[in-house]
Amino acid sequence: LAALDGGHLVSASKCPPCAIRVRNASAILRITACTSPFDFEEAARKYDSGQLFDAAIGAVVSAVTPFKYDEEAHAGTEAWDASAAVVVQAHVFDAIATVVGEDEDSSKRVAVLAPRVLHLVEDDEFLPEWRRLGVTNESIENLAPSPLFRAVLDAKYASGAIFTLYFEILLFVVLVFCFARVASLDVLGFSKWFAAEKVVEVVVAFVVIAYFSVREVSQMAAARALELHSPDNVDPEVLEGLAYCAFMIPRRFLFFAVDLLVYPFFLLLLALSRAGVDIEPCRKLLVECVARPIEHDPLTFLGLARSWRRDYWNWFDVGFLVSAWTAFALAIASGSRLSEDLAVVTTIFLGVKLCSLVRYTDESFARFILMIEKIVYDLRVFVVFFLIILLVFAFSFYLFLGHHDVEDFGFHDDGAAHPYKSFKQTLYSLYLLGFLGDFDGDTFHRPKYRALLAAFIFVTAVVLLNVLIAIVSDSYNKATETAPQLFYRARLELITETGGMTKYVPAWLKPTQNVASIKKRLDDVLKESRDSFEDPGRIGYAIQHVKAIVKDSTQRTVADARKREARLEKRMADMEHKLDELIGLLKNQ
Repeated sequence: LAALDGGHLVSASKCPPCAIRVRNASAILRITACTSPFDFEEAARKYDSGQLFDAAIGAVVSAVTPFKYDEEAHAGTEAWDASAAVVVQAHVFDAIATVVGEDEDSSKRVAVLAPRVLHLVEDDEFLPEWRRLGVTNESIENLAPSPLFRAVLDAKYASGAIFTLYFEILLFVVLVFCFARVASLDVLGFSKWFAAEKVVEVVVAFVVIAYFSVREVSQMAAARALELHSPDNVDPEVLEGLAYCAFMIPRRFLFFAVDLLVYPFFLLLLALSRAGVDIEPCRKLLVECVARPIEHDPLTFLGLARSWRRDYWNWFDVGFLVSAWTAFALAIASGSRLSEDLAVVTTIFLGVKLCSLVRYTDESFARFILMIEKIVYDLRVFVVFFLIILLVFAFSFYLFLGHHDVEDFGFHDDGAAHPYKSFKQTLYSLYLLGFLGDFDGDTFHRPKYRALLAAFIFVTAVVLLNVLIAIVSDSYNKATETAPQLFYRARLELITETGGMTKYVPAWLKPTQNVASIKKRLDDVLKESRDSFEDPGRIGYAIQHVKAIVKDSTQRTVADARKREARLEKRMADMEHKLDELIGLLKNQ
């Protein structure tokens, strides 16, 4: 009644075919025995690439094999098996790509891999299963640069996610146009193109904002469902002091609030129980849907899953939605209009939202946006130190110059403002002085004032600005190096989030995915991998150079060790032969 046909369990009934994955136990044991990238490459040269590929995929999905590679990096986490398996899979894929790239004729290996890659592309549950298994982002970033995995992601992206992305970009452009016109009418006082222009633009904007709102809510719900699929089981008895209070107070408070809301329902259940009605299903439902989620994480129970709230792009999306809803609501409400302050805030959030959409389209855009993220993050210590320096000098200048009148400085311009009249004005003046060199020499008419000015210019313009340039340069090189990993991780998240929407894309719009097209993708990514040594950026070049040196040194060391091992085995065989001859002579005597 059932048969295995092309990786699908096909039955005689009308049920849809069920995709399965075959786990090769012997191949899994081969890859788990490897302890270094060189061992993975040796396994890829020695064994069939298709079997190793299947073993890596099957082991990640099952997440039951006790992988030894990189065990310390994942120790103590519930998702150790799946995450460690993804790390092993990354090394397997890299080793296969390296071996394929070394072959003069790689068509045979590509022909073996293409059907397997196509199977993953057609499997809609492959990537969502990783989220359910709790695979960490760090493990995904290890796998993302692998040519084989990039071929899978690129094919999945072209099969539907790209249409969703560009559809959202088109909607966003329409929203920006509507906002620009409404802001021009309310803030700048422009004239209308036709009588009902503002109403039409606000209605269209509401439709677009409603789409993005539903998209964000569905993303929050999906993240919450994935997190609650395997909730934490933290024992509060092991916590002490402030940790115990921080754990229990929000949970008890939320339990109290929920109890107030469902108290009438509790009374109804109590009455039904006394009447002999079985209320056990309702009790289990309350435990599963209320009690356990609250014990796991109160914010997750309220809809803010950990993975969602730890991604700052989601908070920018919330700011974009709140400001957009408020702006257009005020613009259409009777007796009110869009204020210039709200228009500026909405414009900023629209710009950030555009960056969040563009970063999915191309690796070059992702690299630039990642560079900005990296610079902002790396500048956190510099900003704190700069604020301390600025406050120290601002208070010093304010003590020196704050009590003077404008006439004491002898300004050449009549009616010139006092740059140090208040502490707030002093901060602003020193900020312009430090970064733009904007100051009036008449202000510092005494030697002690000029000495303090010279010290401030030396600290800010000479020391801190050069440190700032060094930090920005280093951050750019780090962003260039890690851009591929983060770009493909973001693309994986986009494919997972839009998986349900891509089903509604017409089939005639989707490109044909077959073995031939997958072969072409594999050839392209493998060629790009072979040319990866031409990496821009000093850090990337240094890492690639060191990798090449270490690989060459390791190969020569292993080759020498094997020669010594062969010579030692030959000597041992000779000694055993001579020992057997000696034993034979002793027996004859």
